[in-house]
Amino acid sequence: MRIHQLSGSSGLRRFVAAPWVILDSAAWPQWVPTLRMSVSTILDPKKSPFFQNAERALFVAEDRGRVVGRVAAIQNGWAADAGKDPGFMGFFECVDDQEVASMLLSSAEAWLKEKGNATVTGPLNPSTHYEGGTLIKGFEHTQTFLTPWNPPYYPDLFGGAGYSKAADLFGWHLSMDALRAGPMQRFSQLAERACNKLDLTFGPMDFSEFDEVMHRCWEIYSECWSNQWGFVPLTAEEWRFIANEMKPLMVPEGTLVVRAGEDIVGFGLFLPDYNRAMAKDRSGRLLPFNWLRLLRARRHTPWARVMLAGVLPKYRKFGLLPLLLNEACRKAAEFGVEDVEASWILEDNDDLNLVFQRMGGDPYRVWRVYQKAI
Repeated sequence: MRIHQLSGSSGLRRFVAAPWVILDSAAWPQWVPTLRMSVSTILDPKKSPFFQNAERALFVAEDRGRVVGRVAAIQNGWAADAGKDPGFMGFFECVDDQEVASMLLSSAEAWLKEKGNATVTGPLNPSTHYEGGTLIKGFEHTQTFLTPWNPPYYPDLFGGAGYSKAADLFGWHLSMDALRAGPMQRFSQLAERACNKLDLTFGPMDFSEFDEVMHRCWEIYSECWSNQWGFVPLTAEEWRFIANEMKPLMVPEGTLVVRAGEDIVGFGLFLPDYNRAMAKDRSGRLLPFNWLRLLRARRHTPWARVMLAGVLPKYRKFGLLPLLLNEACRKAAEFGVEDVEASWILEDNDDLNLVFQRMGGDPYRVWRVYQKAI
């Protein structure tokens, strides 16, 4: 077995294509991989603003001509500028073989150590603003859109390579039937009172003002998440890049904003679970038919995912966050949504976890971010 460091556009293509060689899709029907074009864009230094202040090295493990693992080592200059450890690894995929995993991770660690790092954190793809974590609970559930899924042996591979827990992230499941049975009615009454008292309005984003509204959402995001574990300030340019990548997948009714008068004080981003639409074709390609499945899922889907929801701190005391989430769930039901996943929620985010608990949620999936001294 050998470890190869890949380079150039051909190396990137090989790295992006590796999961379909490494993992047996027939053995893991829960796995619905991220679209190849999305991963390629994120990892392309010419396209992704993240790499204006970051570097990466791509490694694959090869055994008798077959790729059996991959990992990216990431030097995150944004984290260094924020006074945090900049050594990351991500995009990890591997067969069930500790030797392969250890050799791959050792290669990433050696590259990061040469950059002056004392620790490595991950998997993060490529930072805390994107996909992250290794699934440690809920393997039996279908992978929801833009969340990681991995076979159950991955946690043991990280443990065997000397990694330990840095943080856990929750995925909460909300049943629309359970919400309608009680919590939704109570929250709706509270929302009406809050709207009357504070001059609040809940409504969808105006896509004709997409750039302006998303800029305000970036300001709210930066303030709301500033004290969260692992948070590194996100530049306006990178936020705009992410927003423009997501825009074709956004449903206007799923982009909810809260206004106090004319000022936006909170927002929520809720996406159809496109993975369930693509479950019949897990090639990671849009063509020939996945693009049509995505279009259909925009208007009717059984599952949706809460990707982001934030309310400015001075308004949280009025209970606006649960009201925002409730309003979003109420709207989602109009599109045939019966189940909602809210992810990722840090395990120590007591305020938000309590909200989902009161809404009758179940922390049915958990991801772990690991760390290791090198």
